[in-house]
Amino acid sequence: MEQSKLIRVLNSLSSSDLRLFRSYITCKLFNNREIPIRLLDYLMTEFKKTKPQLQKKEVYKVIFPNTPYQERKIRDLMTYLSVPLNQFLAFQKLHKHKEDELIALCTALRERQFFKQFETTLNKVVALQQQSTTRDSDYHYRNYRLEQERYYASTQRGRALETNLIAVTHSLDISYFTNRLRQSCYMLSHQSMYKTEYDFTLVAHILEEVKRKNLLHIPAISIYYHCYLALVNPDEVHHFKSFQQQLIAHSELFPFSERKDIYLLAINIAIKRYNQGYRDIVGSLLELYQSGIDQKILLTNNILSRFTYKNIVALVSTQKRFEWGASFLNDYTPLLDAEYREVTYQYNLAKLYCEKKEYDEALKYLFLTANSDDVYINIDTKILLSRIYFEQDNFDAQMALMESFKKILNRKKEILGYHYTTYKNFLNCMYKLSLLPPFDQKERTSLFEEVTNTQPLPDKHWFLAQLGKG
Repeated sequence: MEQSKLIRVLNSLSSSDLRLFRSYITCKLFNNREIPIRLLDYLMTEFKKTKPQLQKKEVYKVIFPNTPYQERKIRDLMTYLSVPLNQFLAFQKLHKHKEDELIALCTALRERQFFKQFETTLNKVVALQQQSTTRDSDYHYRNYRLEQERYYASTQRGRALETNLIAVTHSLDISYFTNRLRQSCYMLSHQSMYKTEYDFTLVAHILEEVKRKNLLHIPAISIYYHCYLALVNPDEVHHFKSFQQQLIAHSELFPFSERKDIYLLAINIAIKRYNQGYRDIVGSLLELYQSGIDQKILLTNNILSRFTYKNIVALVSTQKRFEWGASFLNDYTPLLDAEYREVTYQYNLAKLYCEKKEYDEALKYLFLTANSDDVYINIDTKILLSRIYFEQDNFDAQMALMESFKKILNRKKEILGYHYTTYKNFLNCMYKLSLLPPFDQKERTSLFEEVTNTQPLPDKHWFLAQLGKG
């Protein structure tokens, strides 16, 4: 029973939700059996223990004492509890927003032709909508449902000449355009990462309609409108700038989960532009990162991913924004997971020193991180060390390091996943750079072109700088 869906779902509920479910299941409207209540009481007691007894036979002894064990009987019992549990989860979702509950009430009152109560309830929903701090797609869909209810009520009351069909259509357009543009942005983002093709023919017409109907003043439309154009026209930076401006101005009009999705779309667009060599995007990218962290959008359980942390430091390092980077390390290191905090800080501080060419300071920290149990820190340390040894003409140390690098890549290939190719590319380019004949311009030019075209390649800027010296 421990691994059953029933136990997993119950374990996912908070203590308060469990108590609410206990109240729910005791209501005759939702459950007419006593036995699932006994099972729930037993499970709630066991959940509080260090080692709960959740084996089927142990549970059976408590619920059906002095009765021979029957597998079918325990399965039926679990079903009797699972059915109201699923209904409870749906009930919670349906009643999460008062507006949705009242719109459903409007429908019920209208169908029973209680039009006075219908109007009173409808006005309550309108007031709640006006007071709402969100203006997301759900908000606009509720507006459509309200106008639709008004229309149905007017036709039922025989007022066909006073219909609000224009308002119904307008609210439907806004709701649909908002959702369709949002989904199109997600589809484009997915398409860029995976070998999937989507049909965007309809979106071109939506973009035209949005402009024709002057709907860009609606944040839920304008954000995804500019995001879509930034995704399909990556070379036209003004689309991204408009997207970013809308995001910064209106992000708080969206629920947290959607706000996070929008920020990630913006960050990925900016990173793609940066990787294509457009350095004009750096300021915008750093602003998005900082804003996302400060709003806790880029945090998970109030913890900043060490990979996001590393990406930010790598960005400011390559762009020589050392003061910004030092300030970032001081301000945001405490947000890292405690397990990785010290070694992640040491490596990234070494990264800053390495880019500043303060190699003695960098080596102090790299010697601390070289034996890290974190495979990514271990390999990233080897990358920086190989760069320093190359610049210091320490050929023997560099060759020994790269042999060690090759061995760890082969040992950790499965763990590294797609990162293996990234690190393998670095090692191949470093070998070729180290063995490059110093006065062979043809070989140097050939390697420069190879490095330029190699994707993905860590520290590409450094390789190009070395090859440009000849």
